[in-house]
Amino acid sequence: MSHFLNALSRKNTSRPPVWFMRQAGRYHSHYQATKEKYSFEEICKTPKIAAQVALAPIRDFGFDAGILFSDILFILETVGYDVKFNPSPEISLSRKIPTQTMQFQADALHETKKLLGETPLIGFIGGHSTIFHFLEKSTNAKPEHQALENFFDDINENLHENVFVQAKAGINAFAILDSQLHHHIEENDWYFPKMQKFVDKIKKNFPNLPIIYYAQKIEHYKHLKNIDCFGFDSSHNILEILQNHHNEFAIQGNFDQNILTMEAEISKPKAVEYMKEIAKLPAEMRKGWVNGLGHGVVKESFEENVHHFVKQNKIVFEK
Repeated sequence: MSHFLNALSRKNTSRPPVWFMRQAGRYHSHYQATKEKYSFEEICKTPKIAAQVALAPIRDFGFDAGILFSDILFILETVGYDVKFNPSPEISLSRKIPTQTMQFQADALHETKKLLGETPLIGFIGGHSTIFHFLEKSTNAKPEHQALENFFDDINENLHENVFVQAKAGINAFAILDSQLHHHIEENDWYFPKMQKFVDKIKKNFPNLPIIYYAQKIEHYKHLKNIDCFGFDSSHNILEILQNHHNEFAIQGNFDQNILTMEAEISKPKAVEYMKEIAKLPAEMRKGWVNGLGHGVVKESFEENVHHFVKQNKIVFEK
């Protein structure tokens, strides 16, 4: 089994795996070249192109897992919205009949698996609050139901169907990316119980599919069960999280992604220092750790810094 899947099951006795959210994207020269030929929507909805973009960071940097190249907002097309990117999302009410399927994602996953071979493949959706956040933020559309709780109920089954489409395509792990939940923190009295039911339904249908749940600036791990791995942003002390929770769930994160945008002479020593501090922990505390960022790769990141980060992960932890 791979470093990545071993870590998700808290059984990794080798070096930590490395995987970055948004590792296939705007900072990467391969993606930039592809974007000169195709729009973002064309890349996502043309399975062979999406697969090539997902493969590129594995090939160029040596990440330990690949992830579907798509976007969390396409699910809105199933509930009556048009979604465009220019490059930020532009959402508007659609005059067309809502699409009934996210099959293009399943097709992209099939193509990506062919290219990745034995490298694990991650599927994903956006969390309900995060999708709502971008819908509410859009200048061209406002949610018909202003309350997040109503939106949660309206989109819940569509998101479940999206999970099922991806799971049946053969993914090895699944991520729920709820990075904007902290904007709706007042809703947590009902939000996490509803999210728990959502997670439990996935586990009931796909009991062997590891689930990663990511949110920023809140202690999400205290509110959810049945989650295999929690992703942490850089506001959390990763040493304390690993020391106190390594026996409860796998842990993803949480190097500050903005450091990768700094000049190499600043970024590289900070990455090494970060890893060396974690390397001081007993190996038992690192069996479920996935080395990664506090959030996704920033578009201004230098490829040289990304190369260095992945390389140092091997050097520091294989001694």
